Amino acid sequence: MIALLALAMAPVDLPAAGWVAFDAPAVAGTRRIGCDADGRASLADDDIDWNTGDDGEGGPHSQFTVYIEMRAGEPWQLRAYTPDCNVADAKRARQIELGSGKAVGLLSGWLEVSRSREFEAVLIGALAHIDDAAASAALAEIAADVRDEDRSQDALFWLALRRGVQGRNIVIEHTGARWPLPHREQAVMALALSGNPDALAVVRGIARAAEPAPLRAQAVMALGITDAPGALADLHSIFLVDEDRGVRENAIFAMSQLDNPEAARILEDIIRQPRYGELRRAALFWLVQMDSGEAAVDDLMREIL
Repeated sequence: MIALLALAMAPVDLPAAGWVAFDAPAVAGTRRIGCDADGRASLADDDIDWNTGDDGEGGPHSQFTVYIEMRAGEPWQLRAYTPDCNVADAKRARQIELGSGKAVGLLSGWLEVSRSREFEAVLIGALAHIDDAAASAALAEIAADVRDEDRSQDALFWLALRRGVQGRNIVIEHTGARWPLPHREQAVMALALSGNPDALAVVRGIARAAEPAPLRAQAVMALGITDAPGALADLHSIFLVDEDRGVRENAIFAMSQLDNPEAARILEDIIRQPRYGELRRAALFWLVQMDSGEAAVDDLMREIL
């Protein structure tokens, strides 16, 4: 698909050297990209990646601008900025007109000549924000190439986060048994990070019943580190009924990550129960790390002493 997009695309007139820029339609939910709240940005600033300013603030925006620096006829670096970013040296870039499909083809084709992991990450992030069905298809192909774990992980993340129901359904398919376990684990984490209620329902189902146990353990951890709504009840229940030690240890860790004072009380109860054996050590370790766990630890120490 990526190769076909590149071959089908009419040649784009790009300089051998210098910056070019094009506007692209943005998917729903696109917030500030490329700059912080002060709106300042510069092509001269090379300390930037896709996460700069991608904090869920600003916007929403219906379009964004992609900047590419060419060197010796090859793409050297890529930036993306939403309209609320004031790119001080934007005039360095020659503006070109690309339709969304041609933009997808251009970016997809450049994955074949990528010079660095950083370039790939920003390119996939930009691709994921283009409002065109071809972008979802390209991301699906990138995600399916499990030989390149970094690219595949990036594609799974953006499919879940920015490509709507279609993207999330693609990621859900990647949690299935035909994929290697590490890949399935990345798909589970991508669904959890999306924060979408339907995606979180899938993660909850995997946490309770999926095989093998390490996949359940990954889903349990994902519910905790993303502080999924209502996760405490799920995690406590899983700790009580799952027979795999790794799953139960991850449930203890995940409860400690929640912004819920009740989690400290549950860990305290686990520590008090001799039947939980070595799991009590894990509960004590993570209880000590919790902001809300100090009082519970004091209570336990008073009982011991």
